[in-house]
Amino acid sequence: MAEAVYEREGYVAQFMGDAVMAVFGAPLTHEDDPARAIHAAFAMCERSDHLNRRWIDRLGQPLSLHLGINTGTAVTGSVGSDLRMDYAVIGDTTNTAQRLQSTAQRGEILVSRDTYRLTRDAFTFEELEPIVMKGKREPVRVWRVLGETEASEVERAPFVGRRDELAVLHDRFEEVASSGSAHVVTIVADAGVGKSRLAAELGHRIG
Repeated sequence: MAEAVYEREGYVAQFMGDAVMAVFGAPLTHEDDPARAIHAAFAMCERSDHLNRRWIDRLGQPLSLHLGINTGTAVTGSVGSDLRMDYAVIGDTTNTAQRLQSTAQRGEILVSRDTYRLTRDAFTFEELEPIVMKGKREPVRVWRVLGETEASEVERAPFVGRRDELAVLHDRFEEVASSGSAHVVTIVADAGVGKSRLAAELGHRIG
C-alpha cells in the first residue's frame, strides 16, 4: 500500500492499526495531487486483489479496502522530541477523509466535493446520498469513483474562455517559428483551473 503512494510522490503520514493515512500535496506539491491520490487508491485496490489471489487459501476470506479522499487545508509539520520526530497532518480535512473512508463499502473509493471538483475531467463518478458527519451542520456531499475518463472524452469537452491567454501563447509560438529564437513561457495559476488544458489546446491548434 505504501509503495502505491510513494510511486505517485505522495507521503505515508501514519500507519494506524490496519489503516494507512496518505497525504498528497505535502511535503511535495503537484498541480494534480487530488488525481494522484485517486490513482494511488486504484493501485491499492489492484495490489489488494493480487494479495487475495495469492493468499486466499491461508486467509480464509479476502482482504478488503475502504478508501476515502478529501481535499482541503491542513496543518502539517514535524512533531515530537529530539528522540523521535513524526510528520503530522491534522485538521478538519483529514477528519473528513477518515469519515469518508469509514463510510465506504468494500472496494469503494469515496471522495468529497472538492476532490470531485478538481478531478471530474479525469475520472467518472457517481454521486451518492449526502453523509451526516459529526461536527458538520450540513450533510456532506460525496461521490463514488467509478473509473478513469477516456482521453477522448476529455478532449471533446468544450474549451471555454482563456482567449487572451491562448493568444499570448500562440503569439510566442509564431515568434519562435519565424525567428528561430527561443522563448520561455511560464503558466502560473491555482491547481485545477486549467493550466494543462490551456497548453493542450495550444498544441491542438498549432499541431
